[in-house]
Amino acid sequence: MTEADYPVASDGETTFSHSDQPLEYDLDKILERPERKVVFSPCRFLLIGFEGRSGEGRKLEKLIQRGRGILYREMNEIISHLIVRDECDKVLLDASKTVSVHHPCQPPVLSPQWVLKSFEAEKLLTTASSEYRPRDPVVVQSCLPKSGAAETENRTLTKVKDKTSRLLRSSIFYLVRLSPPSGAVDFSTSQLKDEIVNNGGRILSSKVLEALRVDQQTSSNSRRICYVVCWGGFTSTHLSIHNLLSQLQKEDLSQIVPVTPIWLKTSIKEGKLLGISRNPVLFQPQSWPFMKLPKKLKIAVTGFVGSERMALIQIIRAMGADYTESMKPNNTHLICREGKGEKYEKGLEWGLGVVSIDWLYHILQHGYGGLNKADEEGCEDRFSLSKEGCEDRF
Repeated sequence: MTEADYPVASDGETTFSHSDQPLEYDLDKILERPERKVVFSPCRFLLIGFEGRSGEGRKLEKLIQRGRGILYREMNEIISHLIVRDECDKVLLDASKTVSVHHPCQPPVLSPQWVLKSFEAEKLLTTASSEYRPRDPVVVQSCLPKSGAAETENRTLTKVKDKTSRLLRSSIFYLVRLSPPSGAVDFSTSQLKDEIVNNGGRILSSKVLEALRVDQQTSSNSRRICYVVCWGGFTSTHLSIHNLLSQLQKEDLSQIVPVTPIWLKTSIKEGKLLGISRNPVLFQPQSWPFMKLPKKLKIAVTGFVGSERMALIQIIRAMGADYTESMKPNNTHLICREGKGEKYEKGLEWGLGVVSIDWLYHILQHGYGGLNKADEEGCEDRFSLSKEGCEDRF
């Protein structure tokens, strides 16, 4: 949707300057009144820069919903308005402007004041006015002592940028560890929790459960996702034997999506939440535990790109083998997407175990000794991509 698709106030109408009061104060004043309006009914909003200011963000969301606007938690192709917090991090503001230019709908980048004033005016005010552009961070000079090479420096009067990533914000997580048998891959629960929290996610708790109940009563537009991170063997019955998950399901408070630690780690490395269907073997919990590889193995890969390659790196390391970015003669294995290419030929020349991805998947389920645990030297011959092996297979 573009600006031409919905009515706006003409440039000749009165415009409003940014309020001198804090945003939360202005929001409280408006929300004290119970009226609902349809001013935002054609609009689809994304709020940017409100992490760490949950009070402001929640109240702004509530006002938009009162005006019949639709809120999204992530960028998509139908966003019509980008609402950016005043004086937010400059990098974030610049990124929002870039997105606006290249987005199919070219959503305007606006201050929260545009939302407040449009609601009060009961119509969408013009988005062209500079009055509704988010304020840049205030930069002042602080005088340092004049000694030696000391110089005056600029300091930005904004909160120091939090090292916490926002990748997992608005997502909830619950960890289900089923004691893996001997020889199976295990993950550190505390480390996984740290990765989730450090990337903006929240761990399901009684407090979070109660917040979801409140959200369900006050909002019909946003439904959070609860990612259940499972390992050690998983079936759907495990969702009902955990009290918090059972309540979540029973009350239908969020969408439940079972995933593996490999999905979590790969998504964080790639900087985006990946679709489970991209790699169901590694991203979707299986009824069997992931088995380990011998530590003596040094494995390189070729032909895989993007998230597929990153997922391979994560699982090889989790299985206990040594992943190498570059291939050398002391590598033991080369996993190939297909039996061709310079790296493939070099692997054959060096006498490495040149195998398909099915070799890794087979070991993942049945272990290095194979289905019958009889082949202690592995099953390379079965999944070999050597020229002789390829002839045998095809």
